[in-house]
Amino acid sequence: MKEFVVLDRSCYRRREEIAMVRNFLRANAWRESGCLERADLVLFFSCAGLRHLIEARLQEIAKTGRRLKPGAELIVGSCLPGMDRASLDRVFQGKSITPTSFQALNGLPGITKRIETMPAIWGEAAGCHAWPRPKWNDTVRMLTRNAILQLLKLGVSIHSSHLLKRAILGLQRRGTVAFSIAAGCARRCAYCAKPLASGPVRSKPIEAVVQSLQEGLRLGYRAFDLYADSIGNYGLDQRVTFGDLLARLLRLKGRFSLGLFDVHPQDFLRDFDSIRRLCRAGRLHYLYVPVQSGNGRILKLMHRSCDLSELIEKLTEIRRCPHVFMQTGIIVGFPGETEAEFEDTIRFLRRVDFDDVYVHLYCDMPDTEASRLTERVGEADLWRRLSAIEQAGFRYNPVTARNEWEKTLSRRDEAAL
Repeated sequence: MKEFVVLDRSCYRRREEIAMVRNFLRANAWRESGCLERADLVLFFSCAGLRHLIEARLQEIAKTGRRLKPGAELIVGSCLPGMDRASLDRVFQGKSITPTSFQALNGLPGITKRIETMPAIWGEAAGCHAWPRPKWNDTVRMLTRNAILQLLKLGVSIHSSHLLKRAILGLQRRGTVAFSIAAGCARRCAYCAKPLASGPVRSKPIEAVVQSLQEGLRLGYRAFDLYADSIGNYGLDQRVTFGDLLARLLRLKGRFSLGLFDVHPQDFLRDFDSIRRLCRAGRLHYLYVPVQSGNGRILKLMHRSCDLSELIEKLTEIRRCPHVFMQTGIIVGFPGETEAEFEDTIRFLRRVDFDDVYVHLYCDMPDTEASRLTERVGEADLWRRLSAIEQAGFRYNPVTARNEWEKTLSRRDEAAL
């Protein structure tokens, strides 16, 4: 029996596809191994969302290739081959698979059950998500954690604070399970290369999502994080909307809450009523709306225009709900951003008062419109603006392209390998 190893350096959005690949190999009499040097096949799934991630993963792919035993094969999968093939070709010339193409797997030795015969994970034929069955001690921990959470939520409803909400989210995350409801992105944001890899929108049917949550509830799970490449695009391929899905989930019986990731501001405004109803019913514990900029001209350049006044009004309404941890993301130094336009973003963040902010320093991604813009923000201005965010007192996570940050990531990932 041949052995394979999975090195997963991707994100939650690719978990369904990675599980399908694992099941495909097992169905063809391959056995998963924990030893890279003994494996006949190594599958390296790589995220490619930011430039520093790409560089760190390329280094790891090269090191992985050198560790293979003679005759073993390395296949690189997930978003990297579709988003930046030219960079990948510098260190790797083997087979690759992407979120929309798995045909290379059919050429592996001993394949009798082809990849296209595997159960559908997207589209009208997609079925219920397969949840891990909790062990007895896991169930006890879940019950204890839920009891503590109820006390903390009572406290935050009396006196809301960012610190207490962060503590609640941290505790809740230990028992939260995540699954994707769709893949692919119909957006064309000027700075993002994700659609090059993720492909067109492919959704799970509403009833399949409902079944998945019902099964999770039956097993004792109470908090679910919903993912997609662009969650507001859910249903575009099935003539339903993200709002339709949320309305259906609101009718589910049982005590549970949802986390919603990567809600585009335009989709947030479109489906606000459904999101607000979830919030008022106590069924929303996390909301991530990446605004990227608080300036209208920059948003137009990004192809993310929206009514900023309306966005502030509606985000602030959700912000007043004490049980919802609300996060955003901003890009500092988008090509052509002036100091005054950056200050607009600072004012936007102050007005909404998010619980946390992801701060990205702009970096060029391949084959994007933004990468072809000529007016640039200098490196000194980038770091000064990052310092201004820190000095403003926002609770934030810096996601940067600093060389030292890249080295830290590389060392951490090498240790994990």
